[in-house]
Amino acid sequence: MPRYDTPTFYGMLRCSRRERQGFLRLVPVIMKRVQTKLINSAVLLIFGFAVQSSNKCMAGEAMLLVQESPITGVQNIYITPKSIRIDNQKTGTTIVSKSPAWEVDLYNKRNRTSFHTTTGDFKASFFQGITKVYRENFTGLNWKKESTELHSGVPTIRYALHLNGKQGKLDLMSVPIQKADYWIATNFKLPAKVCNVLATLNSVPAMGAIPIQCTYTGVDGDSASPLATKVAKKISVVDPFFEIPKFAAATSERDVFIDPAGRVAIEGMFGDPPAGSK
Repeated sequence: MPRYDTPTFYGMLRCSRRERQGFLRLVPVIMKRVQTKLINSAVLLIFGFAVQSSNKCMAGEAMLLVQESPITGVQNIYITPKSIRIDNQKTGTTIVSKSPAWEVDLYNKRNRTSFHTTTGDFKASFFQGITKVYRENFTGLNWKKESTELHSGVPTIRYALHLNGKQGKLDLMSVPIQKADYWIATNFKLPAKVCNVLATLNSVPAMGAIPIQCTYTGVDGDSASPLATKVAKKISVVDPFFEIPKFAAATSERDVFIDPAGRVAIEGMFGDPPAGSK
């Protein structure tokens, strides 16, 4: 039996014709095995790059805003160029809107309900009884652009109202309003109708931009803020952070906000549950 364990070029020349022919018959088999190993290595390499690329596509940078309001409590707002998510800490409700449809989905992991609506039909009805004074007395006024400035770490435009006590007073203030200042962000490229969802939720003027802060000053110099941004920072988020869980469909957006814990929280903030929530 011929030996081919060291078939070097010079060794092959010293072999007999029969041994050389036997070696040449093995060449295709050896090459096929080498080719298979190379193909498998290439596939694994390509697959590795694909997985890495896919994970990179799923991951993304978002801006986190932590906002506080006497109306809605503390809320975490996560903003990317293609989505926004609002987490209401008091009630456990999450509101999501994302491209391409930019409609509104609400869900609550506490009562496992969800509700779908459009940006135009979103009314923040759970808080309507609380925010009546804001909506009727102040959101329809002619706010005047005053300046551009960095506010709470966010580039903003500041709008102002000069009322001189003629417009009345807010529920959270005991004296008429002298003036008001309102800051809206300029660095978020979201559709105006989506930004207005957050404004509607907090009962501040809907100007087609993300609201950052609103402050009213009374004729006695004291001030109150129906909305204030406490934190603004960049974070990383990964799918399915903006996905909607499959919960039972609620009959209205109000029903998503209400659960026993949420009712107690609202009563604790305002003394009485919102009108119509019973």
